[in-house]
Amino acid sequence: MSTHDTAAQFRQTTTPITFAELKTRIMTHEALSLTRRRDMVSALATMAKAMGLPPEFLAAEPVTLRPRLATMTAAKAGVRPGRWRNVMSLVASAMALEGIVRIQGRTREPLAPAWAALLAPLDTTPGAHFHIWRFARFCGGKGITPEGVTDAILADYLHDLTHFSLASEPDRGAREVARAWNTLADNQSGWPGQKLTVPDNRSTYSLPWEALPANLVQDVDEWLAALADPDPFSERALPTRRELRPRSLATRKQQVRLLIGALVQKGVPVNELASLADVVRLDRTRLALSFFWERAECKPTLHAGQLADVVLMIARHWVATSPTDIAKLERMAERLRPRPSGMADRNVERLRQLEHPGRQKALLTLPARMLEAARKVGRPTLRLAQQVQIAAAIELLLHIPLRISNLITLQLGRDLRLDSDGSYVLRIVFRRVKNRVAIEGRLQGEAARLMKLYLERYRPLLEREPSAWLFPGANPGTHKTEDGLRSAIEKAVAVNTGMDIHPHLFRHIAAWLILRQNPGNHGMVQRLLGHASLATTMKYYSALEAAIAVERYDALIVSLREVSDDSGPGCRPPRRPRGS
Repeated sequence: MSTHDTAAQFRQTTTPITFAELKTRIMTHEALSLTRRRDMVSALATMAKAMGLPPEFLAAEPVTLRPRLATMTAAKAGVRPGRWRNVMSLVASAMALEGIVRIQGRTREPLAPAWAALLAPLDTTPGAHFHIWRFARFCGGKGITPEGVTDAILADYLHDLTHFSLASEPDRGAREVARAWNTLADNQSGWPGQKLTVPDNRSTYSLPWEALPANLVQDVDEWLAALADPDPFSERALPTRRELRPRSLATRKQQVRLLIGALVQKGVPVNELASLADVVRLDRTRLALSFFWERAECKPTLHAGQLADVVLMIARHWVATSPTDIAKLERMAERLRPRPSGMADRNVERLRQLEHPGRQKALLTLPARMLEAARKVGRPTLRLAQQVQIAAAIELLLHIPLRISNLITLQLGRDLRLDSDGSYVLRIVFRRVKNRVAIEGRLQGEAARLMKLYLERYRPLLEREPSAWLFPGANPGTHKTEDGLRSAIEKAVAVNTGMDIHPHLFRHIAAWLILRQNPGNHGMVQRLLGHASLATTMKYYSALEAAIAVERYDALIVSLREVSDDSGPGCRPPRRPRGS
């Protein structure tokens, strides 16, 4: 074992050094020029400042840094994108000098001869085969030839990516190597013939439907069909308030699958589950839900509470469960549900980002700035069309804060139409809204002009075949997926404003802005967000109003202190003692 490997292995079992210690050590590396050392130290200071921690409290450890870096952008760090790229590179280089980083994204070290010859015919365009080039340097550094690559070598690579690199997604990096390697083995002349197993890092415990007893699958299908039956006179219709939509049915099916998977994990043979009655039996429900209770560190969670509610739904209306057992299931479900506490803490923290000077304006003007940046480039291209598409989505969320399920399924003509005055009218019928409250709004002024420009100049480039979807997807005739639109919006906001904002947060932002300007205006929040009752509005946003009330009261105290009337008792300053 080399001295480098021994030092790195020792480092894994000891307390990692801090950024402050790393800065001190870098300044002692006399093999580096003074300018290079100062650049590294400056980069370490910039990264620590971006993360909001003193260098003395920030560990120079990839596993610790990775989750922090995952949400960090140049805008969040308060520097230009080019500077942030340099900071990342310099920090990685500084950590490499101490053996903390073994694998770097960019390096000038040449490839081992065997690997250089193998990769020479490949495309050298920046970014092309990046994962294979990085893997080749890893193997070459360990003396491994292309013919010696095995699944065990790939596993070592994943280990080093995780513990000795600043790679943002180590698991993905290893998977991409395996996929690229297998493709090249099939298509590239002279490539070694051995194939690599593509790592599957998914943490799953549920079984595929094909592995479940046929009678159980049939029972689940019949239960779902009853939930979807709109006929109030049907013998199979369940006594629910309304039939469930396809998306809700898919959720119910997945929840049943999770319950079955939990039972199997707890040791129940799958062949003993011949029907839903076997799944929601009291003793088995306790067993299945204990699996989720333990995974949540023995704390009530929304997920466990929802699964308990599904069990109750099946037990009450589909399975002949005794009233005594129903009462026990109800008590169990009550203990599993977290107490309602309004908005999640993480969303409250995200809203506080808007209190930062300039960030609120940066968000409100983001769509116009994204559009202007695209127009300055010139003739519309596919990349610019995608940029303006996200600008249009953000502008729509700012004016009419929709749920993302409604946002991605908007259709021209059906939900959005151009009015005679140049504005765009949006109407979504109640049947297509989660809480069955219709949505109606209007885009006017700058918002209407942005939408018009998007529809006329940029949207046609996104369509592979004609469709009515406002936000066309990558596949012909489809709309953009939830994950695709969500991640694109989050990235655009993070890169351009430095804030961590997801599409649903725009609903909370709307409430926050209204209540800051006009505390107590719950009615406007209720109508804007389409809440079925005022109680829902109060439940989620009363905490926001409490903080606003404290701010207003503080301002009141300050203003009263500045009143010039000092005629009251005790208002005059005390007299100075004689002789002082």
